[in-house]
Amino acid sequence: MRKKGFGLLVALVAAGVLAWLTPQPVAAASDTPLYMVYYRAWRDRLVTKTHSAITDPNVQALTDLPYGVDIVNVFLPAGQIQDDGDFLEALKTVYVPTLHERGTQVVSPLSYRGLVNDFKAAYQEQAAGTTSDPALPDYATPERIAEYAHGVVQRLVTDRGVDGLDIDAEVFSPTDEERAIVFAVVRALSTELGPKAANGTKLIWDTTVDKEEVFQPIADCFDLVAFQQYGQSVEAAQYFGEFFQSIGVPLSQFVPGLTFEEEGVADGPDVRPTLAESPAVKVAQYVQANHLGGMFMYAGDRDGRDNRTDDIDHVRASTFRMSKVLIATTKGVTLEALKAQASHFLARVQAEKGWDAAQVAALQAQIAAATDLTQVVSVFVADTASDSVAPEFDPAYEQVLMAQPEQVPAAQEDAATAGGPTGQPATETDSSQASTDQPAGNPAAQPAKRPTPKSQPLPQTGNVVSWVTVVLGLGSLITVGGLWRRVR
Repeated sequence: MRKKGFGLLVALVAAGVLAWLTPQPVAAASDTPLYMVYYRAWRDRLVTKTHSAITDPNVQALTDLPYGVDIVNVFLPAGQIQDDGDFLEALKTVYVPTLHERGTQVVSPLSYRGLVNDFKAAYQEQAAGTTSDPALPDYATPERIAEYAHGVVQRLVTDRGVDGLDIDAEVFSPTDEERAIVFAVVRALSTELGPKAANGTKLIWDTTVDKEEVFQPIADCFDLVAFQQYGQSVEAAQYFGEFFQSIGVPLSQFVPGLTFEEEGVADGPDVRPTLAESPAVKVAQYVQANHLGGMFMYAGDRDGRDNRTDDIDHVRASTFRMSKVLIATTKGVTLEALKAQASHFLARVQAEKGWDAAQVAALQAQIAAATDLTQVVSVFVADTASDSVAPEFDPAYEQVLMAQPEQVPAAQEDAATAGGPTGQPATETDSSQASTDQPAGNPAAQPAKRPTPKSQPLPQTGNVVSWVTVVLGLGSLITVGGLWRRVR
């Protein structure tokens, strides 16, 4: 017993010191468009059984997403999953804490139709009462609305350890009564989540619907409006952005979104004909140039899959080539800045990779010759790891290292600040890209491999919170360790 007690004390002290020293999550600068991903959790490697006809094993983890992602919606529909394995436990104890270290927030989805149906199932058989709105059914009393909303926050946010909710309002025709229920529940949710709660959480309206009567009365409850404009390009982003602006949503809160190619879907207009010429890249450029809130991509785990090939029937790991380009584009990273990040990466890993002088010179020449962001990323990253020179190249993470010169050998630091390993200045910025040099997102460290970036933390109550968190989390320490081994 004494040995166990001593070990527990050592673990507590060590974990407390680590928590004290680790920076807290960092929010994206308010004037920098964000990049959001919808992650299909049923394709996470910890999910052991799905309802899909595709029998390939799942091969990716949520934390495989690249740095620079600001918000991840963990899309976990019950209809897709038969056995989630350890996913929900890992979400709270491994995935979310790791993403928080990078400055990435995580939200859970809640469907509009599901909200209505769940509320009705819970309360419509109960006694009539006094409502706050004549459009509400008589069982929808303020007390029941508040109770239901708090239960949603507890179940989908608190219990999962995430940062907010994404309400998915796709094609539907709600009745006046159903609309009133949603309005009332959203207003109740907004006391705990989103801009009105002012506690750093997120409340997002995710929709395909541009109808004023469906959204305008609750528009002030949301941080962002994510509009699904799948299969459309810049013109749609402009049209729908102007619509939501007309009903009180500033462009800085409007986030148009497209999609990667899901299994079984024959076409992929958002990511073709080529990456550089795709609607996704054009929308990212439009978002940055016009100061929109950001952009999102659905099915982030399918980045790089081409359904004109047998990809359509298989689950395969992504190198996130397109995501890395979209992150840099959305956040206004210039061609010159991205070349510097690529050159920094080359100098940093060339010895580890065993590249000889000729190989390094050839890669430097490709970086220098690149005329757009896609070409820079593609020097190292193809759509499959086997075709890539170095699939781990991540510009947003590289920018973190460049901001921390004490963690990079002096020779590499000098090469990076000079524009590349040879000291040659980077080429002129592509005029189609944004003009500001800034890091792509708010990345931070992966355990043991990557240093934690030095960045300004969100408001917090002090490091005492870290000690409390450590004490509360000690009971699951062994479980977390086991999950880490599976995730990694």
